[in-house]
Amino acid sequence: MLGEHAYTPEQYTTNIRATGAGMAASIGRIGGILGPLMVGFLMANQISVSMIFGLFSLSILLAILAILFLGKETKQTSLS
Repeated sequence: MLGEHAYTPEQYTTNIRATGAGMAASIGRIGGILGPLMVGFLMANQISVSMIFGLFSLSILLAILAILFLGKETKQTSLS
């Protein structure tokens, strides 16, 4: 875990923080289930291991870009 459990909750207002953080964790768990299934599917379809790693690396890069451009710094601000 790359700190998302510390970062995610502060992106939500206090009244929906638990729901928002729980929803984000749920989506992560779904990815944890679908990721290995996708690897098996891609391997069965003769996709190279390097292409599969590239695909997963691209998805992580997209997540990083989303945080950079859409994430908010909440230091010294009220979260209510």
